[in-house]
Order: sequence, then C-alpha cells, then structure tokens
Amino acid sequence: MPGGNSNVSYGLSVRTPIQVGGSSTTKAFYERIPGKVSASVAMRRDNLRGGNDYLVYGAQLDAYLFGQGDKVFERDTTLAGGAGVEYNYVTSGARIPLRVGYGVVPSAGNLFKARNALTFGIGYKPFGRNYGFDLNFAAPSTGGTVDAALAVTYRFGK
Repeated sequence: MPGGNSNVSYGLSVRTPIQVGGSSTTKAFYERIPGKVSASVAMRRDNLRGGNDYLVYGAQLDAYLFGQGDKVFERDTTLAGGAGVEYNYVTSGARIPLRVGYGVVPSAGNLFKARNALTFGIGYKPFGRNYGFDLNFAAPSTGGTVDAALAVTYRFGK
C-alpha cells in the first residue's frame, strides 16, 4: 500500500519455473511447470450512499513464462488478465458483497484452451459472526455450461 493511502493496494508475485522430478509418472507427461509473474492493483472507495457502503475495483495481469512444448502437455508463453468491481452493501446486521468482472485467458497450447468469462457473484457476511457465504458464477464467452461455486467460510477463534 502506498504511504498515506490505505485504500489502494498493489501486488506483485514472481514464481520461477519448477522442474518436476523424482516421479516417472509425472515426467511422462510434463517436466517443467512454467514460471508466472502476476501484477495487480485494487482500490476502495468508501462512504457510498452516505453510509458504510463501499466499492472495490481492481485488475490483474498474469504472464506464464518458459513453458515447455514436449511430452503430452504443451504450455506456451501466455498473458492472461481480468478486471472487476465489487459493491459492498452494508446493512445493520451484515455486509452483502455484489461482484462482477471479466477474465481473459487465451489458449496456451494443446489441452489449454482459451477461456474468457463474465464472472459475477453475491455474498453474505453477518457482523459479529464467524461464518460467511459466497455464491459465484462464470459464464464462458463461448457459451456452454455456466460454472458455479459456493464457498462457506468459518473463522476459528475470536
């Protein structure tokens, strides 16, 4: 976070390629997991509707580098990314996040097809409770089945 602005966050992650070894089974398919560089930014805008509601918006780019083109899996160098926005509606008893975004993942070789998708979801986080719920969907731009995910979280302790 830049000094003096706790409503902005930058991220950077680097993973070098990983040599897979010690197993003849995995080596038969793939010998190296590509490296990855991720860069992101997220911003928060407070006091919407004159209250505690807030908006979070952000973007992330992921570069997959130094893949390998032999064996069963071919993994090409690829640049993927996404952006989204989340509105957090605050009631007297809970926070209800509503989110929408779009992800772009181009083809990265055989068995790694392009996957661009509109994503959206809703959550429920009651105040003073250790649990929460999130329901999320991804609608691929090529049509077909919409992915759905339900997350139930529980925080142990206080």
